[in-house]
Amino acid sequence: MKRLILLLSLAAASGAAAAEVPTATNLAELGRQAGRQGKPLVVFFYQDECHYCETVRTQYLEPMTHNADYTGRIILRKIDTRGDRIMTDFSGEKLSQQRFAHRQKKTFTPTIAFYGPDGEQLVKPLVGLKGGRDYYGHYLDKDIRAAETALQELQ
Repeated sequence: MKRLILLLSLAAASGAAAAEVPTATNLAELGRQAGRQGKPLVVFFYQDECHYCETVRTQYLEPMTHNADYTGRIILRKIDTRGDRIMTDFSGEKLSQQRFAHRQKKTFTPTIAFYGPDGEQLVKPLVGLKGGRDYYGHYLDKDIRAAETALQELQ
């Protein structure tokens, strides 16, 4: 939590533009990459008109894209639960983002899911803005650590 608060304050103080969280286009390839690197794949399920999603994206996830403490530990992607952009799932099937979200039962937003290399969920997803703005960073950090531990136990 302290690390995330420091990250957010440094980003705000520097005036650095936050990097966009990349969209998931090929989860099969990302899964292989995650397996090679020993990192969990963290997927942010969102909707454009969801103001809680905007908070999670701008205040927590985008700052992580600038921080080696996170980029060295996770692979982060986003999926629009209403999106029609075609992507590849973990098995190599091509489908829309919306269809993938429905198959994964990730239609409530914001939801952050933690996957292993083969698409297995490592820990329970982080749903909603759990704990509000005061504690969300704590829950996100805790779940990332839990996903790392679960992934290590699989190997």
